[in-house]
Amino acid sequence: MKLELEQQNFRINSKGWEKKHDDYSGIEYLENPEGDVWEIASGEFKGEQLFSWDAAMRETKKAGKRMPTDKEWNKLLKTKEDMPNLKLAGYRYTDGTFYYLGTYAFFWSSSQSGTSVWGRFLNSGHAMVSRYLVLKELGFSVHCLRTNKTQQRDKNGRCISKKEDINNMIDNIKAKKLSEIYRLTKDKFKIYAKKEENGKISIRTKEDESEFEFINSTPETLKAIGELIVKASEL
Repeated sequence: MKLELEQQNFRINSKGWEKKHDDYSGIEYLENPEGDVWEIASGEFKGEQLFSWDAAMRETKKAGKRMPTDKEWNKLLKTKEDMPNLKLAGYRYTDGTFYYLGTYAFFWSSSQSGTSVWGRFLNSGHAMVSRYLVLKELGFSVHCLRTNKTQQRDKNGRCISKKEDINNMIDNIKAKKLSEIYRLTKDKFKIYAKKEENGKISIRTKEDESEFEFINSTPETLKAIGELIVKASEL
């Protein structure tokens, strides 16, 4: 699947958030109840949100979205012109101070290195994209990967991620207690199927060659396996 970025920075509903003021920068902003997402409340960048890394991971997962990994950012951003609708919203330091509004944009990746995280810095005066290891507690912008797939939702209306969807399908197959399922793992999802001469259908992961084996499968099981293969192939 082709890697693409969404057209706008990721944001969440800020209704009811507390309004605050940063004396250093003069910025008025809103803060979520958890104290880890901040929304600029006035000026050119009104509505732009900055997230701690933990908040970014939490909220994108809730929305059924994800941020690029460090390697994916390398492919997606060669210069700042590769970022759709770039907003130079600066960043928030751990002491609550906002810096570089209007001159820099800072974006999280989903990749950790020890206790730090890889981020991307874009500057209004330079085309280049900088890569740094930074503290998780900083407030950065979030930009997610684009998906053209319609998100499924659970009974509470929460978006279900593709990985969750596959996990649920595997659990449903297991719950039938079909004896022909010998092994099934949730660890890898880039998989393909092969029907052997003896009738065995093996589903292998491309990354570690671990195998799902189905012997003398019933039509019901084959249908469930087929749906699983289709879901996995979309990743």
